[in-house]
Amino acid sequence: GIHLRNQDIAGRLIEGGHFTAGTEPASTSRSGELWATYANVTTRAVDFAGGRYAISDNWNMSLYGANYEDLWRQAYVGTDYGWAVDGQSRIDTSFNLYRSLDQGQAKAGDINTTAFSTKVAYTRLNHKLSLSYQQIHGDTPMDYVGFGNNGSGSFGNSIYLDNPVMVSDFNGPNEKSWQLRYDLDMAPYGYPGLSFMARYVYGYDIK
Repeated sequence: GIHLRNQDIAGRLIEGGHFTAGTEPASTSRSGELWATYANVTTRAVDFAGGRYAISDNWNMSLYGANYEDLWRQAYVGTDYGWAVDGQSRIDTSFNLYRSLDQGQAKAGDINTTAFSTKVAYTRLNHKLSLSYQQIHGDTPMDYVGFGNNGSGSFGNSIYLDNPVMVSDFNGPNEKSWQLRYDLDMAPYGYPGLSFMARYVYGYDIK
């Protein structure tokens, strides 16, 4: 495929791409497929366009659109904002929203899904505590692209929601989820580059 990016204007990114195949990490083949991770059906092409804009040093906005041929069309909007409380602590917030509708032959089924997540994080010195909430509206999962051999390839890191963790996305139909997370940076204790993290995620109301 092809991916074009432009950052000529400071604080702004404009990009777009057209892709017809994908390679999984354990393969050198260039003929791998692009497919819907949950629906487990392939698409001939994926197109996307959009950009990010830094409104200020503390506030960023993103807007993207994508088309998965004969699967779905998708729009995304996201924002994050943070500010310093004092010299030792800060608060960061974020919000992400996806809107997906089936397209063309609708090989992934009837799709009418809205997904969103929001997060607030408090950092003091080397400690960070985060709380996030995520919700899926619709009778199908919040699906996303996979690549490689269909069914045995790899999932794409292609969604900006707060609660997907490891192999659990909490993206099921009508699912709601909360996450509590703690991060610890060990650099002040003489171990730069070492960190610890603990989290608990709870999902409910899934169909």
